[in-house]
Amino acid sequence: MEIRATPRRDARTGKLGSTSRSPACGCAASSDMDPQAEKLAELAEVAERIERDLKRFDELAIIAAQIAPVRERESAPHGLARVLAKLRRWLIPRPSAREEETRRFDEVQRRLESLENYGAAMARAAAQEAANVKEWELNAKLAVRAGDDDLARHALSWKREALERAATLERQAATISAAMAEFTSALAAIKASSR
Repeated sequence: MEIRATPRRDARTGKLGSTSRSPACGCAASSDMDPQAEKLAELAEVAERIERDLKRFDELAIIAAQIAPVRERESAPHGLARVLAKLRRWLIPRPSAREEETRRFDEVQRRLESLENYGAAMARAAAQEAANVKEWELNAKLAVRAGDDDLARHALSWKREALERAATLERQAATISAAMAEFTSALAAIKASSR
């Protein structure tokens, strides 16, 4: 017959005390726990408490992981990071006012070239739309010859739309080229006065 020890808490103190030993047969027997069983019971209780704490820590770790990026954004940079930033500022040579001015002029020049390319692209699109106007006019004439008046009307409306698009693109290209000429002359005057 096997006897199992189950720990029982003392109602007054809350400590593990006496245990009821029950034989495998189910008959009741009560007596004090031997010291080894008492230690095992305490260890089991500690293990349960540790498991509960680990679960709580896991839950807190998930919450902390969500909060950590916010705290990193809010916190001031670490002391070492500040020192490194100062070193970088001291070690990396700063451009002189003349070099900085030259860099800015070059940047403006690149942007003007980009604007010029955009104006040229608009002029090409306007020329393409003008070619489309002639093509829609030819299609309308062919439709009239074929006796399809409805198709001829549609071709004429598409011709009008292409003509409007061509005129709009031409106006935009002309505006861009005029602005380019004005900006280029102003930039040349500024460069000349700064030297």
